[in-house]
Order: sequence, then structure tokens, then C-alpha cells
Amino acid sequence: MQTKPPGVLSADVLEWLSSLSGAVLSAPDEEEFWREVAGRLRGCGGADVVAVNVLEQFIQTRAVATEDGVETFSPGELWEPFTDDDERLWLDTDGDWCRDVAACRLLKPRLRARLLELGVGAAYVVTGKRSGELWGQLVFGWKRAPELCKEERRLLQRVGEYVVQQFALFNIRKGAELDPLTGLLNWYGLKRRWDALDARSGAVLFVDVESFRAVVQQRGRLAGEDLVRETARLLRREAGPAAFIARVSEDTFAALLPGACRDDAQRLARAVKAGVERLGDRWPPPRPYLTVGAAFWPQEGRDLRKLIEKAESRTYARKRTRLWLTMSTNYDAAQGRLPRGFLAGWLAASADGIVVTDADLKVLYVNPAFEEMTGYTLQEWLGKTPSFVSSGKTPLRVYQDMWNTLNTRGSWSGQVVNRHRSGREWMSYVTITRILDRTGRPVGYIGVARNVTDLPSDPAVQVPSWEVFEDVFTKETLAYALARAAQLHDVESGQHLERVREFTRLLVTAAAAQGMEEFQSYEFRAAVSLASILHDIGKIAVPQAVLHKPGKLTRQEFELVKTHTFMGRELLHSSFLRGSAARPPSLFLHVAMDITMYHHERWDGRGYPLGLAGRDIPVAARVVAIADVYDALRSARPYKRPWPHEAAVEYIRDQRGKHFDPELAQLFLEMSGEFEKAYESMPDT
Repeated sequence: MQTKPPGVLSADVLEWLSSLSGAVLSAPDEEEFWREVAGRLRGCGGADVVAVNVLEQFIQTRAVATEDGVETFSPGELWEPFTDDDERLWLDTDGDWCRDVAACRLLKPRLRARLLELGVGAAYVVTGKRSGELWGQLVFGWKRAPELCKEERRLLQRVGEYVVQQFALFNIRKGAELDPLTGLLNWYGLKRRWDALDARSGAVLFVDVESFRAVVQQRGRLAGEDLVRETARLLRREAGPAAFIARVSEDTFAALLPGACRDDAQRLARAVKAGVERLGDRWPPPRPYLTVGAAFWPQEGRDLRKLIEKAESRTYARKRTRLWLTMSTNYDAAQGRLPRGFLAGWLAASADGIVVTDADLKVLYVNPAFEEMTGYTLQEWLGKTPSFVSSGKTPLRVYQDMWNTLNTRGSWSGQVVNRHRSGREWMSYVTITRILDRTGRPVGYIGVARNVTDLPSDPAVQVPSWEVFEDVFTKETLAYALARAAQLHDVESGQHLERVREFTRLLVTAAAAQGMEEFQSYEFRAAVSLASILHDIGKIAVPQAVLHKPGKLTRQEFELVKTHTFMGRELLHSSFLRGSAARPPSLFLHVAMDITMYHHERWDGRGYPLGLAGRDIPVAARVVAIADVYDALRSARPYKRPWPHEAAVEYIRDQRGKHFDPELAQLFLEMSGEFEKAYESMPDT
């Protein structure tokens, strides 16, 4: 009978801990990291089986290591419901020695059944905690129960603590180069690997997950995240270890395939599409599907961004072709389909603006009239949503009614207020119709827009009340009044607000042009830009003696200054600004509260007031953090001299992935010259 787990009390432990630290740096993605940790845990503990069980919104078994290797699981495979009683039980103990796994109180049913299938008879369960909160558990299992002394159990608990620390370090590293949801690369990570790639030829794939929006709308955000994770797993498995795969937006991926030819790219596309279709067969409608486009180097250049743009344009061309085939025919114009020649002529010659989107409202086509109406060309429209030209002055209830009616009836008509590229606003009367393929699956939408700005008296067209415009004007005036009051209370210059707003506008505009999903709505971009001036309104509650102090603040004084984040949010959340306590905040107030509360959080989790990290920090606050810090560095303060532009840029470069969102910081670095010009055009007086 085994009397103790071999190696637990030997020098091998130090070697194992060192190897786990190496896994943090070397693991290419999250799934491989789970695999490395579970496999090395088994080697350290001398156990027959090791399971890693993590609390991520619910309990998930992510990896099980046996003598045959390591098995990893997707989020839904060994899902376990989790209750408050479970949490209290787990937190009450650091470790539990279970001589009979079948009766172990700390094991959830599905994991217990899995361990019994593997022949595990006894287990030591270590509870993982981080900052006093539950992280998950490590399960060391033996087919024959060893005799674990108190010292050996304590050492296994220490191993568990070390594992939790390593996951925290991996998540920080993942925040800089990896997508936190899927473990794939982000754009920054993909670009770094492209720069180091020495393959003479290869393929770039652009993969779009269609019906993602409908899945989220009907089954919730978690179902959408599961869909994205499963697609990522399929891509990783089918592409093989030589490929580099990135999640480049909420529902799109890019894959670099070194050495791949056209046939290789087509085989991968077919395999992944078939896998998602099989996945969709197990789900209730709406069922997801993929569209894939490809580009090749060196035939089509060696600029990664241009190669991805070319692959993306081919993806949209495939979608567009599919819609044309769905809507038209060369034969019998039956079942609502138009003769193909008539459809092409109508789209090109119509005086009304026409926009065609896929099932997720990404634009596939706009006709010449719509180009003229908006000021944006077809190429600029591809992949964006119609909200790109939203003015922010159409009531939110109009968009809610639009989406609900399209889902239930298949068509909607109404009025919206849009913004031309030049800044001029115009009203359009829009009719939107859902497009179904021959199986009844929604594949897109077609919208017909007529400019009715100069027809307010037309009885056939109900133009939105001009109270909408009055509300926006009041909102902007109130924002400046609040911000100016806080500024007079503080020591910042009169130009600080204007500069921060301009820096924010530059960043959100560049983010939208680069395709970042969060910034495709003009309404959201406008709200972030305007609300940025409110970032420090909470300082109105901080004593002036503290704000004006020329020397270093004491710890108590700094804690007092930090409260301005909470105070600002409470001010903006008051019923005085919302109209009534029962009325929810508008988009503008919601964005403003996010900015005032969270603009001092850091990407690495070391900021305040809550210590949020990565994408848990609202994106509006991540933008304003860069704008505010750049202006603070460039400006004179009672406690510091102004920094030159080059030093401020170098600081933000160094803090990319630490203080700042790495993707937004990279955008800043690419356009830092525009920040310098904006600063010089609004000097302190």
C-alpha cells in the first residue's frame, strides 16, 4: 500500500514549481496552460488523477490528468450548478481528506462520477482562494488511499496557493497578448507573431460567426460566449499547432497559416464550417454558421492588416452573393424572388438609399443613393452596422421597437435621425425587411431609407418630436456646467476639459475606423466623447486644501482623493439628473457613470477604486484613462513640471498592457502626432 505520495516532500517540488512558472511564460494559449498545469500537478503530488475545477460564473472542470495524459473540457462539458451553501462549505476549509470519494462532500456530482469512472477511491481536495474569494479547487486522487500526514496535507495546500498565483500571472500575460474569453491571440499578439514569422508563403483566413447577435438576443450573453469559445476550439483543433489564430472582434477570427496553399485554406474552412453546423444542430434556433474568406502572401502583399482586410472583404462578398441568390432568380420569379437583372438595376438606380446587411446587421452593400445620403462609400461601410451614422438623437425606444418587431413580424418602418459624414444631421423614414433563405433561416436584412428632413409637414411621415434635439442640447449644457464646477474647485487649467474631450474623440474615432466592435455606434462614440469631461466631477466633494496641496499627499489624503470616483458616480446616478428615481439612466448618463467611477482602474488590476482588470473595466473608462493621463503628463501641476510629448508617449508605450488597454494604447501610439497637435492647439492660459 502506498504510504505517501512520492515526491511530495522531496526536492522535486522545487523543480516542479519552477517548471510551472515556465508554463506561464511559454504556454501559447489558455487550453495548453490548463493542460500543462494539470499534468505537472499530477507529477508533483504523486496522485493517480488530478482535476482542476474552477469557479467562473459556475463550476467548471477544465482539466483532468491521468496516466494516459490530460483531458481538457469546454465550459459546458462538465458544468456544475453552484449554490451559496456550496460556497460557504468550500470557504470553511482549506483542504479536505476524503478516504471515500463517493461520499466526499466537497465534490460536485458530475466530477465525482467522473473520478469514480477513473477508479479513484480517495482524494485530497484543496480549496483555491484569491484575496479571500473563492477561485476553485484542485483534486488529488488515488486509486488506493495513501496515508497523508498533517505536514503533507499542508504542503498540498501550499501547492494550491501557488497554482492560484500562477493563474493570476497567466491572466495578466493573457491580457496583453491573448483574448480573455477564448485564450486565442488578440490583434497585438497576432501582429507580434507575424513580425517574427519567417515563412515565405501562406494563407490568412477571416472567419465570421453569423447569427451571433440573434443567439445573444434570444438565449443570452452566456450562450453567445459559449458559441465563440466552441468556434475557437474548432479553429485551434482543425488548424493545427503551426497556425496562429486570433479573435479580432466580438464574433470574428483571423488565422495565419504558414506554408498553406489555396487547397489547404479551403480544407480548413470546410472543416470548421462543418463543425459549427454540427454544433448548431444541437442548439435550438437560431442556429449559427460561418462565412470564411482568404488572402495569400506573398502574392497579395506582406502587410498583415491589408491581408486581413482583403480576406474580410472576400468574406462579405460571399455573404453578399448568398443574399443575391436568396433574393433573386434567373428563372421563375416565384416565392417572392425577383428577376436577377431587375434586382441589380433597382439597387443601382433607386433614388432611395438601400442598405443590405447580414443576420448580425453588418453591412454588406449600400447603393449609390445611400452613399450620397451618408457621405461614406461602400468600402467604408463594409462590416459596420447602420448605427455607424446614428446621431444619438433617436430615442432608444425606437431601436428597441425596431429589433423586437423585426424578430416577431419580419419587417419594421419608422423614423431615425442620422448624421452625415460632414456632421450635418438628417432624418430618414426607413423600412427594414428580414431576408429568409429557402429553409426559413434568417440570413440578412434589407433597408430602404428616404431623406425626409425637408418634409416635416408631410402627413404620411411622422417626424420625431424636436424634443429629442432639445434633450440632447440640455444634456450637453448640463455636462459642461457640472464639469466646469468641479474644475474651478480643482487646480486644473481651463483647457483641460476641452483637451480631454478632443483626445477622447480622436481615440474613439480611430477605434471605430479600425473595426473595434464597441465603437461602431456613433451614439456611443458621441456619449463617450462628451461624458469624458465629467471624469473628475467627484472632486467637487474633496476639500480644496487637499487638491491644492503642492507636496506629496499623505496616505490618508490620497485615500480621500480616491473617493472622488464614488462621489462622481453617485452624483450622476441621482434622480435629479434622471428625472425620477424609478427612471433608468440614459445611455449618456450610463457612460458618464462608467467613466467617473472607473477611469483610474488599471489593465493589470492594480488601480482603484475596485481593482478591476482587463475587459472587466468599462471600455469608455479605458479610453478616458489614456486621454486623461496624457494631458496630465503634458500639463504643469503644483507638484510637477510638464512633460514633453516624447516622454509622455514613451510612458504610455511602457504602460501598454499594465496601466492601459494594450489595443487602445497601440492606437494612441500610432496616432500620437495628432494628440500633440491637439494639445498645442489648446494651450493652458
